[in-house]
Amino acid sequence: MKYSLKRVAVSALTTLAVAGSLTVGATSSASAIDRVDCGPSDYLSLALHEAGGVWQECYANAGVKFIGDIGEYGKLWVTQISTGNNVVRWYGDGRWQPDQPIGKWTIYIWPNHPGGVSIDSVAIY
Repeated sequence: MKYSLKRVAVSALTTLAVAGSLTVGATSSASAIDRVDCGPSDYLSLALHEAGGVWQECYANAGVKFIGDIGEYGKLWVTQISTGNNVVRWYGDGRWQPDQPIGKWTIYIWPNHPGGVSIDSVAIY
């Protein structure tokens, strides 16, 4: 009786140890894109527009950031994306664009016309 109880206890502890190690091994650090002060060219830089103004925002670290589909004065649009040392896509017009992410050290520039290239979110890979 004591022998089988000991085997059950050892088996249970082994199972818990394996389950615990798998949980720790499978846990990854959360990726979160951060808004940063613009400066170094290795940050993602966006030139954003809405009817009431123009501004630049910069981001670092991998993740997805909701920028906002409706700004204070209406829909946002983007006239420039500078990827810096990042691989990037943006979400606008109901889909992630472009189909293949934009590579590092790439600058996209579009004409400034309201609603031209909509942007709701941005992703750094």
